[in-house]
Amino acid sequence: MNSFAFIDGAQLRRYTLHLGWSLDYAKLLTYLQESSTFVRPYYYNLIPADKQVHSPVISLSDWLSQNGYVTRLSHYHDHDLGNRIQRTGEYSSRLIVDAMSLTSHTSTMIFVGVDYYHVPLFAHLRREGIRVVVVGCASSEKHVLPPLLRKHIDVVVDLDSLRDKLENHHVVAIKDDNEQSGADE
Repeated sequence: MNSFAFIDGAQLRRYTLHLGWSLDYAKLLTYLQESSTFVRPYYYNLIPADKQVHSPVISLSDWLSQNGYVTRLSHYHDHDLGNRIQRTGEYSSRLIVDAMSLTSHTSTMIFVGVDYYHVPLFAHLRREGIRVVVVGCASSEKHVLPPLLRKHIDVVVDLDSLRDKLENHHVVAIKDDNEQSGADE
């Protein structure tokens, strides 16, 4: 049976920045294709609701769409709270709906860069007999996968162990719109 991958773009970027490297999405696609009978990766992220604001996520998602990824972008809004900016926006429910709609077409789902808020989804998938693989920060102290999350995962792949296979060596460091200081997501 086919496998599907679901990529939390904002969380994956936080993980790789924390680990000190930048991800090459072409290499990630190759890795996923070599790892299983793979159909297509789904990429999720936030973009500004204000069309006047430039977002590198839009350029990245355009490239991803042209190179085999299904991109799912949701809008965020910034709210000025005086001493900080609060960012609101959400795409987890879209990821969950997509994963649930594909359960009859797969025996394995791969989740890249996800966090604890997907525990109910993982628990449901495992009850349905779906193998759950998570690629995340398994060894990092700051972003370690919590025990509750690990309980509902069949396989954990440490993102940093894939650095040699997935690192982008030709990147210019840029600050994306999901990395504002003091911003809440």
